[in-house]
Amino acid sequence: MITTYKNIFRTLVLGFILTVAILTALVRHQLSQSFSKAFEKMNAQPAAVEKPEVVQPLPETPKELAPEIISAHLSKAYDRCVENYKDELLSAYRAFKTQIGTIHEDFAISSAQVFEDTIHEKITIRTMMRLVRLKATDMIRRDGKDRDTEWVNNNIVSTIEPSGQNYAEKYQEAIAMFEQRVKMATGEIQARFQIELNVEWAALNNDPSFAQAAAKVLSHTSQIPISIAMLSAGAAFDAAAIRNGMITRIGASLTSAYRTFAARFLTKPAKKAAASGIAAAVDGPLPVGDILGAGFALWTAYDVATLSSGFRKKMIESYQEGLDEQLAELETTVFPSIQSNIEEIVRDLRDKKQSILNAI
Repeated sequence: MITTYKNIFRTLVLGFILTVAILTALVRHQLSQSFSKAFEKMNAQPAAVEKPEVVQPLPETPKELAPEIISAHLSKAYDRCVENYKDELLSAYRAFKTQIGTIHEDFAISSAQVFEDTIHEKITIRTMMRLVRLKATDMIRRDGKDRDTEWVNNNIVSTIEPSGQNYAEKYQEAIAMFEQRVKMATGEIQARFQIELNVEWAALNNDPSFAQAAAKVLSHTSQIPISIAMLSAGAAFDAAAIRNGMITRIGASLTSAYRTFAARFLTKPAKKAAASGIAAAVDGPLPVGDILGAGFALWTAYDVATLSSGFRKKMIESYQEGLDEQLAELETTVFPSIQSNIEEIVRDLRDKKQSILNAI
């Protein structure tokens, strides 16, 4: 019986040991698999993450500018171009006017001195007697001639001709410079328009539809006729016309001054000389003694000298008056004519704007 118990006990102990061994093996196996998976995860490459597909938007077709927007910007460019052109023309005009003023002033100073020297040389006591004799001759012959005035014109007024020629030449030089500036400004008008169009194009972010319209308008502006001749017509006189006009104007002033002077101081002595017959032989030697006796009976030599001095002064004043009239002629005719022509050309360009813009 005791042996039986021992066998049973031995069997239980062996079963327990076997169970523990089996459980230990199972645990080791499970742990081994767990560590293997952990190491595999640690050593494994990260899986690629799929990104969502990005759909690219289709490029938008650029929208064309509305015609009224294009037209408004073209109009701005055109208006600025015309204003710039007008400013250039007015600048050329002001430079011309200033140059003419300088020429006139220089001429007045230099020629007046020459004329004054001529007057002091030509008008003497004998000159006064000669004029009395010539006036008396007219009274005697009554042939319609004005011998004393003719003598003044031939011997005094004619001395201004060289100065008149010099003035005319300088005037022509001023006209040439004015015309050159006008031609330059006119030749650049299309380039100016191109610059203004580029400004508007940049303001519209270089829009292609505006560029096409600008190209059409620019080609159309090349057909705009601008009359340069119209601008210079008011200023352009040839040298002969300037010289003759100057001489005529100053000569008329001098002649008028002489006649006023003669009527006041020489007519009475001339009548006495005519009555005495002294002036009959007008082409002969000047009978100074007889004229003094008949015409200037109540005058002293001092009176005659004073009269000569007064005549010189009168002629010099009249010369200056003639110069002033010449400048006044420029101020009232030439300069306003140029300004008027500039305004007309600018107005014509503005009137043509709509027809140019309609080209698009």
